Amino acid sequence: MANGVVIDANIIPVFYGEYKKRSGVVYDVVLWILINTGIAINEHIATEWKNTCGADIFLKWYTKQLELGTIRKVECGNIGMDAKKKMIMYGFPVNTRDVHYIRCAYYTESTKYIMTYNYDFYEPKCQRSTIQARSRARELRQGKFCRFLSKELGISVGMPQHCKLDFNIP
Repeated sequence: MANGVVIDANIIPVFYGEYKKRSGVVYDVVLWILINTGIAINEHIATEWKNTCGADIFLKWYTKQLELGTIRKVECGNIGMDAKKKMIMYGFPVNTRDVHYIRCAYYTESTKYIMTYNYDFYEPKCQRSTIQARSRARELRQGKFCRFLSKELGISVGMPQHCKLDFNIP
């Protein structure tokens, strides 16, 4: 097993934009993660990253991080049927690529953290809810599915600003 924070592909375009400028919250958080915990990834996530941001400069950065060992490949097994049934009960789309982020975080050694903007990781059923309900689920991390991931699978979920707080990033 490897260790590191799992970063959703929806973060990568923001990171890439800030990477070109060498500044920004996402850039600072990803840089800190690379230096201090590393990034955990599997083949499915790597493919999503490349499809999201396939620019040459990004691919050079990605390849360099793999060589340095700051991005680490995680061998992922399956998630138990009980957990999968609960995921379905909460409305999580288990037949999509998003399940690979959960599998990757679950099989890291200790960090078990997913950085994402995707509502599915906070409260899949709230996407058609009020702004307040969506805000409570994602910004305040009070979604039922987010709490399930934390309590049952030991996986924390957060946006870049949450990561800053959770990891005490200056």
